[in-house]
Amino acid sequence: MPKTRTALLEIVELASGEIALRRPEDTNNPLVAIRFSAESIEYLGEARHLIAKAMIEAGLEAVHDLREQGLDSALEDIEEIDDHDEFDTLDGAPVLH
Repeated sequence: MPKTRTALLEIVELASGEIALRRPEDTNNPLVAIRFSAESIEYLGEARHLIAKAMIEAGLEAVHDLREQGLDSALEDIEEIDDHDEFDTLDGAPVLH
């Protein structure tokens, strides 16, 4: 019988302090990791876990919406935006507004 991947995902705090989304059976390769600055941790305290969870949930919802729309169509929309808008950069990386 072929091995199938579980659809179950978990949100955990890593030893590094990052909050990660991962498959339970793949503890070394998070799908997403969120790192808060020391200033953010001081300000948010334990609420950072709720903020990270909300960020991850919003990302998963966006992926679901993109897949529902059809990934090719969504990518075309993004390319159209890229053709018309110039992104600001910070240290050479694009800044999304």
